[in-house]
Amino acid sequence: MPTPADGSGERNGRRYPIAVAARRAGLTKDVLRAWERRYRAVRPQRTENGRRRYSGAEIERLQLLARLTDGGQLISELAGLETAELLELARDEDLELARDEDDRAARPAGKKPIRARAHLRTCVTAAIDLDGGALRDELDRALISLDPVVLIDEVLSPLMVRLGALWSDGRLNPGQERIATGAVTATLSRLIETLQPGGPGTLLVAGTLTGQRHELGAMLAAASAAAEGWRVTYLGPELPAEDFARAASVKGARVVALGVVIPDDDPNLAEELMRLARTLPPEVSLVVGGTGAPAYADVLELIGACTVSTLADFRVYLEGVNTAPAKPR
Repeated sequence: MPTPADGSGERNGRRYPIAVAARRAGLTKDVLRAWERRYRAVRPQRTENGRRRYSGAEIERLQLLARLTDGGQLISELAGLETAELLELARDEDLELARDEDDRAARPAGKKPIRARAHLRTCVTAAIDLDGGALRDELDRALISLDPVVLIDEVLSPLMVRLGALWSDGRLNPGQERIATGAVTATLSRLIETLQPGGPGTLLVAGTLTGQRHELGAMLAAASAAAEGWRVTYLGPELPAEDFARAASVKGARVVALGVVIPDDDPNLAEELMRLARTLPPEVSLVVGGTGAPAYADVLELIGACTVSTLADFRVYLEGVNTAPAKPR
């Protein structure tokens, strides 16, 4: 039974051990300890033998933190807020959810919903619950109901950011991460395929080089390009430079887009980037993005690659390529 929000637990002086606090907040003891150690989310009293004891107000605060992080907010940003501010955020979440439900109830039959936040919230919850079927179903609904750019920018990209934050906080295990990654990868594959223009269009080749296993950033870029009317050939993760150069030549590509995540100190990747620059046809531009790209800024500048930090920047880059004269062959 939740601790009363009126502070009665404080007035009667009762304090609770970590097992009770964690259970009432819906957290594991390990996560609770991590939140205290890393973020000072709560500061329980200690018994003479060092055991934690939580007040009713502290458990209420933990319940709010758990609820807000389950919705995708970051514990690192929440932990420094006063409990009253957390309550206000929770009320805002309730109002937003109510508006989403009102929109759905009032929407005429056949009209597509316009909100992405409810899709994102449901996807985060499904991933946490290890419910791959629910996650795939919600992504399918989002795929049907949302504009592709909205789906990419407001559901798929923030979904992976929020799940990454939950992983960092210790609230996501490998199984949950794999379920989420698999569902998002499948959705992006469908999106890239369905958005391919029927007629002629500028062509882009995307993927990651050898040693770069994390492909979601490259897939998001490929889907973004397809949403902008580009024809896209997505090669996948961990391919040598020669494969990108060959595909760009055979397909007549205008751009090769690469994702770089981790590691950020791989000398082999620097060599692969240099090799790619040497073997790409001269008319093909190279653009690189991802959280690991800044670590290779020197080599990227040396080979004349463009770096982008967001999908919005990437779309601006593509627009610039489309409006600029083609490089000489």
